[in-house]
Amino acid sequence: TNVQDVFTSENMHITGMQKIGNTFYFVRNPLGYKTLCSYTLGESKMVNTGEKMFEMVIVGNKVYYYYEASTVANSALKRCNLDGSNAETLVSGVQINDIFVDGNNVYYSSTKGSIGTFCYNLSTSQNANISDDVADGITLINNQVWFIQTAVDYTELLGVSDMPIHAGEGDGYLYVYDGNTVTKK
Repeated sequence: TNVQDVFTSENMHITGMQKIGNTFYFVRNPLGYKTLCSYTLGESKMVNTGEKMFEMVIVGNKVYYYYEASTVANSALKRCNLDGSNAETLVSGVQINDIFVDGNNVYYSSTKGSIGTFCYNLSTSQNANISDDVADGITLINNQVWFIQTAVDYTELLGVSDMPIHAGEGDGYLYVYDGNTVTKK
């Protein structure tokens, strides 16, 4: 349980992290935009892939993420390899605030462009609307997708940039999607 500083001279501002084997993958914002980075235990160095991304989830050897462009029309749900290579667009015209991947589907919520909660099937490349409202806290329990029907944002409010605020439509209640129907709990 020894604590060791890995980086002491850089702004890390990490917005997501997953550990795969001995490697930590994370999104950091040192230069005004967020990029995928990794740090392998024992190597004592960080690798910045340069692939710009926001929300990210790793499943297998793929990173599923939100790429924010200068316009919503060019922003997209994308995926790439763990090293940032072979980036491909799955869905464009979205502004994603939450992502969950179960291996077969990518569940995501979009607050602009195509607004709502969606399920992108990785096998068929079909994108289905689950709800016309946005979601946050998307997770899978017993083969059902659970989420809170709202969006949380950390936009600067009253001079504070890390204060969560309600940022979208929705009633704040818990919902479950069984593959066919969305039910309020």
